Amino acid sequence: MRFRERGVGYERLRARTGEARTRVDRPQSSPANCGRIAATVYEGGDMAPITASIEIDCPPEKVFDYLSQLDRHDEWQDAVKTIEVLTPGPTAVGSQARITREGPGGDQTMAYEMTEVDGPRSFAFKGIDGSIRPVGRVVLSPLDGGARTKYDFEFDFETHGLTGKMFGKMARRGAEKEIPEDLARLKAKLESS
Repeated sequence: MRFRERGVGYERLRARTGEARTRVDRPQSSPANCGRIAATVYEGGDMAPITASIEIDCPPEKVFDYLSQLDRHDEWQDAVKTIEVLTPGPTAVGSQARITREGPGGDQTMAYEMTEVDGPRSFAFKGIDGSIRPVGRVVLSPLDGGARTKYDFEFDFETHGLTGKMFGKMARRGAEKEIPEDLARLKAKLESS
């Protein structure tokens, strides 16, 4: 089987997980969500990474500055109920936050840590507690001489223990649905401000 969709970290994911098949690959028709959002399922892991892309009519610096305000992620992520930034100061490698999200079986609270912060180009994070820990990376690429931004997102889960194994696939299905919707809200928020 061959890759049908090339997402963020294509070569790294291919080397790590093997071949892929496209799960969701459709243009979004909403005016607030112009651009293409694709989610790709990779075979060969416990849970497969999801990739998504969207084009935003703002410069990468504006997108990065907004995203690095961790306490504002509830403005565009619908499932987020509360966010508490645990480390003072600007967002940097090692910055941590605790987030409560609606999830399968009720609210779930988890902490995550920034593992890469390279403004205005990229950042990455990983969950540091809980049975289902998110791992993600965002790459911001300038378009049209820096007037617009291509937002590429790679997202996965690490499962721990029996609870993680039991609910991991359910969390993944939720993420496949939520990520395109959240990116559409992010795009609308940034383009309206």
